Amino acid sequence: MKRFLFILMAFCAQINLFAGSENIQWKWSYSDHDDTFIDLIDENTTGFVETNIPNSYAGKLVVELPDQLEFKHTDDNPFFFDGVTDDSMFKVDVEKTQAIISLSSPIIKTVPSSIKVRLNPKSIKGKKKKDMLLDYMIEFKKTQVQTEFISPVTGKVYSLVFNDEFNDHKIDPLKWKTRSDHNPFTRRGVYNDKPYYVLCDDDWTKELNGELRLEVSRYPSQDFIIMTGGILSLGRFMPKYGYYETKVSFRDCSGEGYWPAFWLMFDEEDRYKEGTEIDIFEYIPKGNQIFHTLHWYKKNIEEPKYNSEIQHTAKVYDKNKQEDEHLSSTKYFKLADAETKDHTFAVEWTPEELIFYTDGKVTRHITRENGEIRIPHAYQMVFFSCSAGEWGGHVMKNTAPAYVYFDYCRCYQSGNQDAIYTINGIEKKISASERQGKL
Repeated sequence: MKRFLFILMAFCAQINLFAGSENIQWKWSYSDHDDTFIDLIDENTTGFVETNIPNSYAGKLVVELPDQLEFKHTDDNPFFFDGVTDDSMFKVDVEKTQAIISLSSPIIKTVPSSIKVRLNPKSIKGKKKKDMLLDYMIEFKKTQVQTEFISPVTGKVYSLVFNDEFNDHKIDPLKWKTRSDHNPFTRRGVYNDKPYYVLCDDDWTKELNGELRLEVSRYPSQDFIIMTGGILSLGRFMPKYGYYETKVSFRDCSGEGYWPAFWLMFDEEDRYKEGTEIDIFEYIPKGNQIFHTLHWYKKNIEEPKYNSEIQHTAKVYDKNKQEDEHLSSTKYFKLADAETKDHTFAVEWTPEELIFYTDGKVTRHITRENGEIRIPHAYQMVFFSCSAGEWGGHVMKNTAPAYVYFDYCRCYQSGNQDAIYTINGIEKKISASERQGKL
């Protein structure tokens, strides 16, 4: 009897599966607009979606007929679009059992909220069932990501060329290398006459609840090991010039010796060439201090010149006897509501200047006329980190972990700027104008 019930249940399951496959399927595809470096859609996205060009929309609605139905090759329109006086805005490609609805032009001046599309029964050959899905509502969705930045200082217009909204629950390996994968060792220090080490691990680098969370804490079983995390775009996305922004929360970032950061960093071969580390922000919880800092190297410097505002100079920062080759310049200020509000930090990088923004306001402006301050001309990586050491207190005094949360990473460039993208192991320089109209 049990065997009979099992066979009957399996047979019913097959019937239900087959019945489900007999219906008309409406599904969205973004295959022609897939872009691993621009993150405007997720696995649940439906509808025509605005791209990184305002009022430009992408997407395809794929309509698949079940096995017993086919599209007729007649003059009958396969679809009716309710509420559309001019259905030429849609392009329809019909095959035997599949039809694809796309936009005849991606640019839509007047964007409708939704349009009802109906299958024309006369265009279908075969026996249709009463409960088949012949109607569907097409939606046009504005992206929630800011896809354009207009500089209030230079007037330049920048378009989105790379972003990560950190909402897919895992670190995207096509965009990022984790800091532990790049180099698990970050620094060595001494506390109470004993050495301690700051190491990286992927468990301290996570995407959670739509944020990138970086942790800094002591390793559970080792008293003199501090663990941290981070991600960098080295070997994936290497831009030159543009506008770079993140939103960050320091709500769980308190203690001594921690400094989360968002920065642009040169590759090692550019150390003595055109590279300059741009610390878009570094945050010291003790005193709620924000730093905008540059670091660069020059060989055979007779008298190193350090800006009077510098709080951590090369003589403390470097442990490899290169302090006389390392120049720095910084500006810092207190951010009173650092722990109670989210804040945006950004830099606008041009061949002639660097403009730092905090919550949309200019908080540092550097030009070539600043003497020793060097504006980079190398392709540089984007970097998120949370370091630990003696700066801003001593990290070994902490007993509780600290966390910093990044809401997004958004990178913009003007049309004549470019970046090096690595796709399928092949490096290619792609201009910002080629990035337009991408999802």
